[in-house]
Amino acid sequence: MSHAAVTADSRASRPGTENRLLTLVGGHFTRHTLIYVAGMLAVGPFGMISVAVMTRLLPPAQYGEIAILMFFAGYATMLYNTGSLQGTFMWAYGVSGGEGGEDADISSREVSSVSQRALGTGVVLTLIIVSVGTAVCCVLAPTLSQALLHRSSGASLVRWAAVSAAAGSLWRLTITVFRMERKPARFAAFNALRPLFVVAGSLVLVALGFGVQGAVAGTALGTFVACGFCIAMAHESYALAF
Repeated sequence: MSHAAVTADSRASRPGTENRLLTLVGGHFTRHTLIYVAGMLAVGPFGMISVAVMTRLLPPAQYGEIAILMFFAGYATMLYNTGSLQGTFMWAYGVSGGEGGEDADISSREVSSVSQRALGTGVVLTLIIVSVGTAVCCVLAPTLSQALLHRSSGASLVRWAAVSAAAGSLWRLTITVFRMERKPARFAAFNALRPLFVVAGSLVLVALGFGVQGAVAGTALGTFVACGFCIAMAHESYALAF
């Protein structure tokens, strides 16, 4: 068969191959997207339960303090993860967590020892960063309390908010591993599991009379528990290294 005939045959068969490929990719993308969306929607009811119960157990002023402390914790979380989170995923998978794992072909290959060491290093580095950051917040807690709550007596609340930020930083790393490794069902399940732990812990502590401190502490402890579950379920992806 001449080269021209082979070329013609390959051109003739290419449209069908491309269509099958587009169908497979489209189905894969749609299935994963639906799982991710379902996981995100599952978080909503926990937030509604938390608001409904907290607003009945706490006076408006205390509920307002919780909102301010969680706002502070959220920004501290992003600050702790700046650089280290993206760097860890660039090293482990070749793309950062913010570049959308859906476009990189990283789930089809086994997690290599380099990826395991990279994730292990990311966890250790995150723990070091959040430990230093939490220590600084604990020392400056009276000053931060005065700035955030307009009273220095809320230092313990600021310290718990700092611990919550530390837990949130570790959570962002461990939960994103499932997305980067194309495990949408686990990602969705654990993304909904964290608010379950947080709401359960917070409501119990508030109901026991710990007030704002119980709400913030419950958030921190619930997040740490969720991180432990994430690492346990993806233990084969980590190797203790630095």
